[in-house]
Amino acid sequence: KPYDFDSTKKYPIIEYVYPGPQTESVNKSFSKGMDRIDRLAQLGFIVVTMGNRGGHPARSKWYHNYGYGNLRDYGLADKKATIEQLADKYSFIDRDKVGIHGHSGGGFMSTAAMLVYPDIFKVAVSNAGNHDNSVYNRWWSEKHNGVKENISEKGDTTFSYMIDKNPDVAKNLKGKLLLIHGEIDNNVHPANTIRVVNALIKNNKRFDMLILPTQRHGFGDMNEYWFWKTADYFSKYLLGDNTERPVDIDEMNIKKKLELFLKNIYNLNKDYVYSKITDNLVFISEKDEIEDEIFAKMFLKHSEINECSVCMEKNVVITQCGHNLCR
Repeated sequence: KPYDFDSTKKYPIIEYVYPGPQTESVNKSFSKGMDRIDRLAQLGFIVVTMGNRGGHPARSKWYHNYGYGNLRDYGLADKKATIEQLADKYSFIDRDKVGIHGHSGGGFMSTAAMLVYPDIFKVAVSNAGNHDNSVYNRWWSEKHNGVKENISEKGDTTFSYMIDKNPDVAKNLKGKLLLIHGEIDNNVHPANTIRVVNALIKNNKRFDMLILPTQRHGFGDMNEYWFWKTADYFSKYLLGDNTERPVDIDEMNIKKKLELFLKNIYNLNKDYVYSKITDNLVFISEKDEIEDEIFAKMFLKHSEINECSVCMEKNVVITQCGHNLCR
Protein backbone atom coordinates (compact mmCIF):
# COMPACT_ATOMS: atom_id res chain seq x y z
CA LYS A 1 0.00 0.00 0.00
CA PRO A 2 1.09 3.65 -0.35
CA TYR A 3 2.65 5.24 2.72
CA ASP A 4 -0.31 7.66 2.96
CA PHE A 5 -2.94 4.98 2.37
CA ASP A 6 -6.55 6.06 2.92
CA SER A 7 -9.11 3.26 2.96
CA THR A 8 -11.87 5.66 1.88
CA LYS A 9 -10.17 6.27 -1.48
CA LYS A 10 -9.95 4.14 -4.62
CA TYR A 11 -6.53 2.92 -5.78
CA PRO A 12 -5.40 1.30 -9.03
CA ILE A 13 -4.01 -2.19 -8.51
CA ILE A 14 -0.85 -3.62 -10.10
CA GLU A 15 0.18 -7.27 -10.15
CA TYR A 16 3.86 -8.13 -10.21
CA VAL A 17 4.17 -11.57 -11.80
CA TYR A 18 6.63 -14.34 -12.44
CA PRO A 19 4.83 -17.55 -13.40
CA GLY A 20 7.54 -20.10 -12.77
CA PRO A 21 7.27 -23.00 -13.13
CA GLN A 22 10.58 -23.47 -11.34
CA THR A 23 9.84 -20.78 -8.74
CA GLU A 24 7.36 -18.04 -7.84
CA SER A 25 7.53 -14.29 -7.25
CA VAL A 26 5.91 -14.34 -3.83
CA ASN A 27 7.71 -12.16 -1.29
CA LYS A 28 7.29 -12.68 2.43
CA SER A 29 9.06 -9.49 3.46
CA PHE A 30 8.77 -5.78 2.77
CA SER A 31 11.52 -3.31 1.87
CA LYS A 32 11.85 0.12 0.30
CA GLY A 33 14.47 -1.47 -1.98
CA MET A 34 11.92 -3.72 -3.68
CA ASP A 35 11.54 -1.67 -6.85
CA ARG A 36 8.97 -3.97 -8.42
CA ILE A 37 6.60 -4.05 -5.46
CA ASP A 38 6.93 -1.89 -2.32
CA ARG A 39 8.65 1.10 -3.89
CA LEU A 40 6.21 1.18 -6.80
CA ALA A 41 3.27 1.22 -4.39
CA GLN A 42 4.41 4.51 -2.87
CA LEU A 43 3.39 6.31 -6.05
CA GLY A 44 -0.25 5.63 -5.22
CA PHE A 45 -0.93 2.01 -6.14
CA ILE A 46 -1.94 -1.21 -4.47
CA VAL A 47 0.73 -3.69 -5.61
CA VAL A 48 0.23 -7.42 -5.14
CA THR A 49 2.14 -10.56 -5.96
CA MET A 50 0.68 -14.05 -5.75
CA GLY A 51 1.61 -17.54 -6.83
CA ASN A 52 -0.31 -19.50 -9.40
CA ARG A 53 -1.02 -23.12 -10.20
CA GLY A 54 1.92 -24.44 -12.15
CA GLY A 55 4.38 -22.63 -9.90
CA HIS A 56 6.94 -23.69 -7.32
CA PRO A 57 7.51 -27.48 -7.12
CA ALA A 58 7.75 -27.34 -3.33
CA ARG A 59 3.98 -26.84 -3.13
CA SER A 60 3.10 -30.23 -4.62
CA LYS A 61 3.69 -32.24 -7.76
CA TRP A 62 0.13 -31.57 -8.97
CA TYR A 63 0.56 -27.85 -8.34
CA HIS A 64 3.89 -27.73 -10.17
CA ASN A 65 2.76 -29.84 -13.12
CA TYR A 66 -0.41 -27.82 -13.71
CA GLY A 67 1.21 -25.81 -16.50
CA TYR A 68 2.78 -28.77 -18.30
CA GLY A 69 1.94 -28.44 -21.97
CA ASN A 70 0.43 -24.94 -21.59
CA LEU A 71 3.29 -22.61 -20.67
CA ARG A 72 1.75 -19.38 -21.89
CA ASP A 73 -1.71 -19.38 -20.36
CA TYR A 74 -1.52 -21.75 -17.39
CA GLY A 75 -1.19 -19.05 -14.71
CA LEU A 76 -3.34 -16.32 -16.23
CA ALA A 77 -6.67 -17.45 -14.82
CA ASP A 78 -5.23 -17.31 -11.29
CA LYS A 79 -3.87 -13.78 -11.86
CA LYS A 80 -7.29 -12.70 -13.10
CA ALA A 81 -8.99 -14.32 -10.10
CA THR A 82 -6.59 -12.52 -7.76
CA ILE A 83 -7.75 -9.13 -9.03
CA GLU A 84 -11.43 -10.06 -8.99
CA GLN A 85 -11.43 -11.54 -5.49
CA LEU A 86 -9.39 -8.72 -3.95
CA ALA A 87 -11.63 -6.10 -5.56
CA ASP A 88 -14.69 -7.91 -4.22
CA LYS A 89 -13.22 -7.94 -0.71
CA TYR A 90 -11.64 -4.48 -0.50
CA SER A 91 -13.59 -1.39 -1.54
CA PHE A 92 -10.40 0.69 -1.90
CA ILE A 93 -9.30 -1.34 -4.97
CA ASP A 94 -10.39 0.03 -8.33
CA ARG A 95 -11.07 -3.04 -10.46
CA ASP A 96 -11.31 -0.87 -13.59
CA LYS A 97 -7.70 0.27 -13.27
CA VAL A 98 -5.57 -2.86 -13.34
CA GLY A 99 -1.88 -2.96 -14.24
CA ILE A 100 0.55 -5.85 -14.52
CA HIS A 101 4.31 -6.11 -14.92
CA GLY A 102 7.07 -8.69 -14.80
CA HIS A 103 10.53 -9.63 -16.00
CA SER A 104 11.65 -12.57 -18.16
CA GLY A 105 8.88 -15.16 -17.70
CA GLY A 106 6.97 -12.33 -16.04
CA GLY A 107 7.46 -10.23 -19.17
CA PHE A 108 6.00 -13.11 -21.19
CA MET A 109 3.12 -13.44 -18.74
CA SER A 110 2.28 -9.74 -18.38
CA THR A 111 1.97 -9.29 -22.15
CA ALA A 112 -0.05 -12.50 -22.41
CA ALA A 113 -2.41 -11.21 -19.73
CA MET A 114 -3.05 -8.07 -21.79
CA LEU A 115 -3.79 -10.18 -24.86
CA VAL A 116 -5.78 -13.04 -23.32
CA TYR A 117 -7.78 -10.95 -20.81
CA PRO A 118 -7.78 -7.48 -22.44
CA ASP A 119 -10.92 -6.38 -20.58
CA ILE A 120 -9.31 -7.06 -17.19
CA PHE A 121 -5.69 -5.92 -17.57
CA LYS A 122 -5.46 -2.35 -18.88
CA VAL A 123 -1.75 -1.42 -18.59
CA ALA A 124 1.41 -3.55 -18.71
CA VAL A 125 5.15 -3.04 -18.53
CA SER A 126 6.75 -6.20 -19.88
CA ASN A 127 10.49 -6.64 -19.43
CA ALA A 128 12.79 -9.07 -21.24
CA GLY A 129 9.95 -11.45 -21.99
CA ASN A 130 10.34 -14.79 -23.78
CA HIS A 131 7.30 -14.04 -25.93
CA ASP A 132 8.14 -16.60 -28.62
CA ASN A 133 9.71 -19.71 -27.17
CA SER A 134 10.74 -21.02 -30.58
CA VAL A 135 13.67 -18.59 -30.22
CA TYR A 136 14.24 -19.17 -26.51
CA ASN A 137 16.32 -21.78 -24.68
CA ARG A 138 15.19 -25.18 -25.90
CA TRP A 139 16.07 -26.95 -22.65
CA TRP A 140 13.65 -24.78 -20.64
CA SER A 141 10.79 -25.30 -23.04
CA GLU A 142 11.32 -29.05 -23.35
CA LYS A 143 11.67 -29.51 -19.59
CA HIS A 144 8.65 -27.51 -18.46
CA ASN A 145 6.28 -27.78 -21.42
CA GLY A 146 7.07 -31.31 -22.58
CA VAL A 147 7.89 -32.72 -25.99
CA LYS A 148 5.95 -34.71 -28.53
CA GLU A 149 7.40 -37.89 -29.99
CA ASN A 150 7.06 -38.09 -33.77
CA ILE A 151 7.67 -41.38 -35.63
CA SER A 152 7.96 -41.16 -39.40
CA GLU A 153 6.86 -43.81 -41.94
CA LYS A 154 10.46 -44.94 -42.07
CA GLY A 155 10.50 -45.45 -38.33
CA ASP A 156 12.66 -42.43 -37.56
CA THR A 157 11.92 -40.76 -34.24
CA THR A 158 12.05 -37.02 -33.69
CA PHE A 159 10.81 -34.78 -30.88
CA SER A 160 9.05 -31.45 -31.12
CA TYR A 161 7.39 -28.94 -28.83
CA MET A 162 5.17 -25.92 -29.34
CA ILE A 163 4.33 -23.26 -26.78
CA ASP A 164 1.60 -20.72 -27.51
CA LYS A 165 3.16 -17.41 -28.58
CA ASN A 166 2.26 -13.84 -27.72
CA PRO A 167 2.61 -12.64 -31.33
CA ASP A 168 -0.24 -14.98 -32.28
CA VAL A 169 -2.71 -13.00 -30.14
CA ALA A 170 -1.32 -9.50 -30.71
CA LYS A 171 -4.56 -8.57 -32.46
CA ASN A 172 -6.33 -8.65 -29.08
CA LEU A 173 -4.46 -5.68 -27.56
CA LYS A 174 -6.78 -3.00 -26.15
CA GLY A 175 -4.79 -1.35 -23.38
CA LYS A 176 -1.43 0.35 -22.97
CA LEU A 177 1.64 -1.84 -23.39
CA LEU A 178 5.28 -0.92 -22.80
CA LEU A 179 7.85 -3.50 -23.95
CA ILE A 180 11.39 -3.20 -22.52
CA HIS A 181 14.42 -5.32 -23.40
CA GLY A 182 18.18 -5.23 -22.90
CA GLU A 183 20.10 -4.75 -26.14
CA ILE A 184 22.46 -7.68 -25.57
CA ASP A 185 20.26 -9.92 -23.43
CA ASN A 186 22.24 -13.13 -23.00
CA ASN A 187 19.31 -15.18 -21.75
CA VAL A 188 16.16 -14.09 -23.59
CA HIS A 189 17.21 -12.87 -27.02
CA PRO A 190 15.75 -9.45 -27.95
CA ALA A 191 14.18 -11.17 -30.98
CA ASN A 192 11.46 -12.31 -28.57
CA THR A 193 10.30 -8.73 -28.08
CA ILE A 194 10.90 -7.79 -31.72
CA ARG A 195 8.54 -10.55 -32.85
CA VAL A 196 5.79 -9.14 -30.64
CA VAL A 197 6.51 -5.67 -32.03
CA ASN A 198 6.26 -7.02 -35.57
CA ALA A 199 2.89 -8.63 -34.84
CA LEU A 200 1.54 -5.49 -33.16
CA ILE A 201 2.57 -3.32 -36.11
CA LYS A 202 0.96 -5.72 -38.58
CA ASN A 203 -2.24 -5.51 -36.53
CA ASN A 204 -2.13 -1.68 -36.52
CA LYS A 205 -1.72 -1.39 -32.76
CA ARG A 206 -0.26 1.53 -30.80
CA PHE A 207 2.27 0.52 -28.14
CA ASP A 208 5.54 1.66 -26.57
CA MET A 209 8.98 0.11 -26.60
CA LEU A 210 12.33 0.82 -24.92
CA ILE A 211 15.64 -0.87 -25.72
CA LEU A 212 18.26 -0.45 -22.98
CA PRO A 213 21.68 -0.21 -24.68
CA THR A 214 24.52 -2.46 -23.42
CA GLN A 215 22.22 -4.26 -20.96
CA ARG A 216 21.93 -8.01 -20.64
CA HIS A 217 19.04 -9.96 -19.09
CA GLY A 218 19.24 -7.85 -15.93
CA PHE A 219 19.22 -4.11 -16.50
CA GLY A 220 22.33 -3.42 -14.40
CA ASP A 221 23.20 0.24 -14.00
CA MET A 222 20.06 1.20 -15.94
CA ASN A 223 17.73 -0.41 -13.41
CA GLU A 224 16.96 2.96 -11.81
CA TYR A 225 16.12 4.38 -15.21
CA TRP A 226 13.83 1.37 -15.76
CA PHE A 227 12.07 2.08 -12.47
CA TRP A 228 11.23 5.70 -13.32
CA LYS A 229 10.17 4.77 -16.85
CA THR A 230 7.83 2.19 -15.34
CA ALA A 231 6.65 4.64 -12.68
CA ASP A 232 5.85 7.29 -15.30
CA TYR A 233 3.97 4.78 -17.46
CA PHE A 234 1.72 3.46 -14.70
CA SER A 235 1.21 6.96 -13.28
CA LYS A 236 0.04 8.27 -16.63
CA TYR A 237 -2.26 5.44 -17.63
CA LEU A 238 -3.54 4.21 -14.23
CA LEU A 239 -3.45 7.34 -12.07
CA GLY A 240 -4.33 9.66 -14.94
CA ASP A 241 -1.31 11.84 -14.15
CA ASN A 242 -0.66 13.70 -17.40
CA THR A 243 1.81 16.12 -15.85
CA GLU A 244 4.39 17.17 -18.43
CA ARG A 245 7.65 15.64 -17.27
CA PRO A 246 10.91 17.59 -17.67
CA VAL A 247 13.70 16.08 -19.74
CA ASP A 248 15.86 15.64 -16.64
CA ILE A 249 14.72 12.89 -14.26
CA ASP A 250 15.06 14.93 -11.07
CA GLU A 251 14.49 11.94 -8.79
CA MET A 252 17.58 10.21 -10.19
CA ASN A 253 19.70 13.35 -10.02
CA ILE A 254 18.65 14.00 -6.42
CA LYS A 255 19.67 10.49 -5.42
CA LYS A 256 23.16 10.98 -6.86
CA LYS A 257 23.58 14.29 -5.04
CA LEU A 258 22.40 12.73 -1.79
CA GLU A 259 24.91 9.87 -2.09
CA LEU A 260 27.75 12.34 -2.66
CA PHE A 261 26.59 14.57 0.17
CA LEU A 262 26.43 11.72 2.68
CA LYS A 263 29.80 10.42 1.55
CA ASN A 264 31.42 13.77 2.27
CA ILE A 265 29.78 13.94 5.69
CA TYR A 266 30.98 10.44 6.55
CA ASN A 267 34.50 11.26 5.42
CA LEU A 268 34.58 14.18 7.86
CA ASN A 269 33.34 11.95 10.68
CA LYS A 270 30.71 14.55 11.55
CA ASP A 271 27.52 13.47 13.16
CA TYR A 272 25.18 16.39 12.58
CA VAL A 273 24.03 19.08 10.20
CA TYR A 274 21.38 21.75 10.57
CA SER A 275 18.49 21.63 8.14
CA LYS A 276 16.94 24.85 6.92
CA ILE A 277 13.87 22.87 5.95
CA THR A 278 12.96 21.52 9.38
CA ASP A 279 14.88 23.95 11.66
CA ASN A 280 15.70 20.90 13.75
CA LEU A 281 18.90 19.00 14.43
CA VAL A 282 19.11 16.07 12.02
CA PHE A 283 21.34 13.26 13.27
CA ILE A 284 23.40 11.43 10.65
CA SER A 285 25.92 8.95 12.03
CA GLU A 286 28.56 7.08 10.08
CA LYS A 287 26.54 3.86 10.27
CA ASP A 288 23.08 5.29 9.72
CA GLU A 289 21.29 6.27 6.55
CA ILE A 290 18.63 8.87 5.96
CA GLU A 291 15.45 6.81 6.00
CA ASP A 292 13.11 9.73 5.28
CA GLU A 293 13.25 9.97 1.50
CA ILE A 294 10.96 13.00 1.47
CA PHE A 295 13.35 14.91 3.74
CA ALA A 296 16.29 13.89 1.58
CA LYS A 297 14.63 15.23 -1.54
CA MET A 298 13.66 18.51 0.13
CA PHE A 299 17.10 18.98 1.62
CA LEU A 300 18.93 18.52 -1.64
CA LYS A 301 16.41 20.53 -3.62
CA HIS A 302 17.15 23.58 -1.47
CA SER A 303 20.88 22.73 -1.26
CA GLU A 304 21.49 24.84 1.83
CA ILE A 305 22.83 24.21 5.33
CA ASN A 306 21.96 26.68 8.07
CA GLU A 307 25.36 26.40 9.68
CA CYS A 308 28.60 24.70 8.68
CA SER A 309 29.97 22.87 11.71
CA VAL A 310 33.53 23.52 10.53
CA CYS A 311 33.59 27.27 9.84
CA MET A 312 30.29 28.11 11.59
CA GLU A 313 29.31 30.29 8.65
CA LYS A 314 25.57 30.86 8.50
CA ASN A 315 23.21 29.97 5.64
CA VAL A 316 25.87 28.74 3.23
CA VAL A 317 25.05 27.14 -0.08
CA ILE A 318 26.52 23.63 -0.08
CA THR A 319 29.31 24.40 -2.54
CA GLN A 320 30.36 27.80 -1.16
CA CYS A 321 32.14 27.57 2.17
CA GLY A 322 34.87 25.22 0.97
CA HIS A 323 34.65 22.53 3.65
CA ASN A 324 33.76 18.95 2.84
CA LEU A 325 30.65 19.13 4.96
CA CYS A 326 29.30 21.90 2.78
CA ARG A 327 30.08 20.37 -0.59
